[in-house]
Amino acid sequence: PKRTFSEAAAKYLIENQHKCSIRSDVGRLKTLDQFIGSMPLDHIHMGALQPFIAARRKSRIKMTTINHGLKIVRPR
Repeated sequence: PKRTFSEAAAKYLIENQHKCSIRSDVGRLKTLDQFIGSMPLDHIHMGALQPFIAARRKSRIKMTTINHGLKIVRPR
């Protein structure tokens, strides 16, 4: 079945409660959810993430921090 980013994020959080960085992951996923939450996973690509990147840069967030947020979106 097609899964949205929000659905996949919820599943990720349930399955990764053991991670030391789970609190950071929650924050990153919440931020990303505002931009791509309703998007099907197979529609997420760098182009779809550009509004997230642009908004974070406009907020003067460092690229390193933005990349940490993007890292959680990458398929494993």
